[in-house]
Amino acid sequence: MARKSKEFRQLFYQDSVQSARVSRLSTQSQRESEAFRRFKATLEGQPENEGKIFITNPQGFGKMSEKLMKFIRPYLHTTESYEDRLCLFDMAVLAWNLAILPSAKREEFLTSYLAEQVNPLDREALEMFVDFRDLLTELIQRKLKLFGKEKRFIDDFQLVEDDEELRVMVTSSLSL
Repeated sequence: MARKSKEFRQLFYQDSVQSARVSRLSTQSQRESEAFRRFKATLEGQPENEGKIFITNPQGFGKMSEKLMKFIRPYLHTTESYEDRLCLFDMAVLAWNLAILPSAKREEFLTSYLAEQVNPLDREALEMFVDFRDLLTELIQRKLKLFGKEKRFIDDFQLVEDDEELRVMVTSSLSL
């Protein structure tokens, strides 16, 4: 009799854990759907997006959010706050989009961008932008290695953190 009681407790425990897991996943899915709906509404309301058609996960294309997470995952441990992660994702998106450009245009952009941003007399700012360029170059090389055939530009993203979980929603467009 004691054996059945123990087996019953194990079965009951497994059922309870499974129910809690399903409930948690359902709630998480609802939060993700709501966050995506708000993100899409925000994008559709922006003047520069007037007339654009937003397609969710078109057939034949992988999810850009998954690709961006795979691309940036090795660097996430270097961040300590939401703001740090947001900055890292901004840099990753810049690197992703630059990697799609032909190398000559990419170099031209980097040179002009850094020239605009850095005061050559400010040694500390100059060192910071050298580090910035090095990381950006590393990210560009990573994008070319992992996703060299992916030609979609990342137009915008939204980073969502809750319950110590990090998710990203991405809008992208094909380069022409």
